[in-house]
Amino acid sequence: MSSYKIFSRSEKSRDKEHKVNEDCYIYTEYCFMNDERIKILAVADGMGGLSDGEKASFHAVEGFSKEFYRLVLNSYMTSQYDNFSMTHYADRLEEIIKNAFCEANRNVCKNANPFAETGTTLSVVVILSDYALVANVGDSPVYYYNSYTDEFKMVSKIHTRAEKNVEMGIYDRYSKEYYANSHIVYKSLGEKEELNENDIYVNTIGYIREKDMFILGTDGAFGLLKEGEIFRVIKETKYSQALKNLFSEARVDKNDDQTAIMYCVCGEEEL
Repeated sequence: MSSYKIFSRSEKSRDKEHKVNEDCYIYTEYCFMNDERIKILAVADGMGGLSDGEKASFHAVEGFSKEFYRLVLNSYMTSQYDNFSMTHYADRLEEIIKNAFCEANRNVCKNANPFAETGTTLSVVVILSDYALVANVGDSPVYYYNSYTDEFKMVSKIHTRAEKNVEMGIYDRYSKEYYANSHIVYKSLGEKEELNENDIYVNTIGYIREKDMFILGTDGAFGLLKEGEIFRVIKETKYSQALKNLFSEARVDKNDDQTAIMYCVCGEEEL
């Protein structure tokens, strides 16, 4: 697998009545038994209008990270094969991710105020060798740039009324009606104590090459920008400044907390 660079940025809403940044994020990597490194990118967005969004997003990321590590470690420690490698078990990795999402949901509920509604989104990219698994609940989008096809597109699922109505053919994406319903999230963590695995969207990205890219973030990070507009901002500047410029353009239409992680696969000449 080629080398990579990771860039991240998080900013609180500039609204004076918005007291804290309700987003949370983490990126890390693990190496078990001299196997390929497992890289994790995760972003959570505490839901506006509900109680303690910043706590909900933190406990989602915390719960997912701890359970994912525990389950992956257990897979290595209990394997009957001396040369066990997770690279050959994408199906097991998907199951681990789903279980970690369920634990993240329990962690949000366990630490919530029992007398107030709370909630958060959670979007994750797990990269192992030359493939990745994208998983999410809520409306924090994940985009992937495939350098071979020169295509930049969303690879997560947006759990909003707007997207559901688009799927039903009621109106077009990015229409006036779409934006009127884009803030209504119908799946999140913290709504009920047990999360149904069917509520977790999982997408496998096949063969990751040099020049490929993942970018994930809260909806505030991208505002009303479409895929092509997001990619234009990234291409027009250095990677190190891309998120800052992206946040600036997104804030024109949506003054919200902004958090994003950008993962870029690169060759040795780019390091």
